[in-house]
Amino acid sequence: MQRAEQKSATVWGLDIRYVEAGDGPVVVLLHGLAASLLTWYCNIDVLAGAGYRVIAPDLPGYGDSDKPSHLDYSPDSAADFVYDFSQELGLEKFSLVGSSAGGLIAGLFALE
Repeated sequence: MQRAEQKSATVWGLDIRYVEAGDGPVVVLLHGLAASLLTWYCNIDVLAGAGYRVIAPDLPGYGDSDKPSHLDYSPDSAADFVYDFSQELGLEKFSLVGSSAGGLIAGLFALE
């Protein structure tokens, strides 16, 4: 089974940390408030082993990603971030899975 690889991307001028594992249809995992990509620790390798390309970011302000004080941390802004993050990674088609507030962010993204 392929292990998750730690990576980083620059989105909105911020250093965004994420992990990626697997090949196949893309699934982006979004954590909730007061959490990080570690929320998905037990799921990443399992999903990758099931044939998915799994990407789990630390959203801005969380985990190992940058935490600027001036950033709008609203769910709407987070949904905009997910779009720009997906563009930075060259993702055209992907599924979103969210935990807690990550589910709200995924829903708002889908409505845009």
